Amino acid sequence: MNTQAKGAALLPFVLFVPFLLFGLPAGAVVDRLPRRFTMIICDASQAVIFLTVAALAVLGALSFPLLLVLVALAGTATLFFQVSYTSYLLALCPDPRDFKIGNARLFFSESVSPTLGIRDGLVQRWAAARGRVLSPCPSTPTGAPSAPEED
Repeated sequence: MNTQAKGAALLPFVLFVPFLLFGLPAGAVVDRLPRRFTMIICDASQAVIFLTVAALAVLGALSFPLLLVLVALAGTATLFFQVSYTSYLLALCPDPRDFKIGNARLFFSESVSPTLGIRDGLVQRWAAARGRVLSPCPSTPTGAPSAPEED
């Protein structure tokens, strides 16, 4: 796949186009779906999309327009995942006093993870294996693997 620099510059833009197009409706859709299930489906679909990109690249069948479509689909999955996990914090922090701290921890981990090159909770899994993970909310037990029931 031979692409010029201006074509490659489109990739980050296409990744975030779904945020512009579907940002507001995504919140309404996520409110009607189980948030945990939505996050699992979004993660699984991103894995399938990125594995498809890798397989097509290895086979030499990846064209730039196809890559743009796949990146846009991954951006859509990212959008729905982010809306879901932000909304899921309310279920994890039932006490309103804990919500501010939980929200700060959530966005701190979101901003630090890409900086460190760590994605998909690898640090969380590593720390959980050693019993060091704190819940986003101070009033919930540390390292609790189970999630609260949803409405």
